[in-house]
Amino acid sequence: MNGREGALPEPDGGYLEGLERLIAAHDPSKHDRVTPAIAAGTASREVVRRVALEAYHEARWLAPEVALLIANAPDAYAFTIEQTQHYRHWAEHFAALCGFSDGPGELRRRLERCRELGLTDADVRAYAPIPETIAAVFTTLFYVRRSYEEGVAALGFAGVRIGATSADADAARRRAAELLRLAGLTRPARERCREAVRNVVLVAETRVHAMNRWLDG
Repeated sequence: MNGREGALPEPDGGYLEGLERLIAAHDPSKHDRVTPAIAAGTASREVVRRVALEAYHEARWLAPEVALLIANAPDAYAFTIEQTQHYRHWAEHFAALCGFSDGPGELRRRLERCRELGLTDADVRAYAPIPETIAAVFTTLFYVRRSYEEGVAALGFAGVRIGATSADADAARRRAAELLRLAGLTRPARERCREAVRNVVLVAETRVHAMNRWLDG
């Protein structure tokens, strides 16, 4: 939070509900035909492989950047870790993504999924993600690097709509909303976060439409 902007009270329900409406208006999951096709067993093996490859590269680019949210957390200098919320949340999240806590980690699981589909490590390394995935990921990373609040809005609040970081999207969104409340956003910060959410979901919506075309031939 930038003290020069003049702190306002924590975001009220109206502000967060407005972000929810913005996401709902451009919710990529509403347009997704690929995931239901895979679940129903009607997607080709090539489509399933491409989805797995896209998911791996998405996570590979996103995971290291979570460390920025740890470093920029407003309570990073609390006396004990137990007294933090922002810092502890992103530290635990980073550890889970990269396999530094219990289990192999999300990044490792996505790589293993590629291997289960018969893809070699050379195949994974050589794969070039579609431009829409590149745009979706690096739009998110732009806001992660801009400020802590925008990073939470882009990655934690809107990012789960593109499958960025969590298998439990609802829980992740609730936690991101709580972190935004705790951040005590200023008026300018609220506007920046709204713009971050809007741009992330707009690019994610475009990505879904691009992936849907795989089913058409």
